[in-house]
Amino acid sequence: MNENYVLNKVIKIASKLNKQPIVEISVESRLREDLGLDSFDLVEMINDLEFEFKITIPDYEIEKIKTIKDIEDFINSQIA
Repeated sequence: MNENYVLNKVIKIASKLNKQPIVEISVESRLREDLGLDSFDLVEMINDLEFEFKITIPDYEIEKIKTIKDIEDFINSQIA
């Protein structure tokens, strides 16, 4: 699995949740401020990511996640 695969999946899931076109989401996009995801959206996103990549994202890690890049980096660290 390559790094672009992870990034593309994260962006696809974010796009589904906020109904924003994929092309408007970048690695710098902030989940709350730029994408407008609320707490319920973030829980759904984490659940989707855990299922997709067969990982567990602990609560203390979730608190650190602010951007698409943060999610990508965490997932890559878990599947590498």
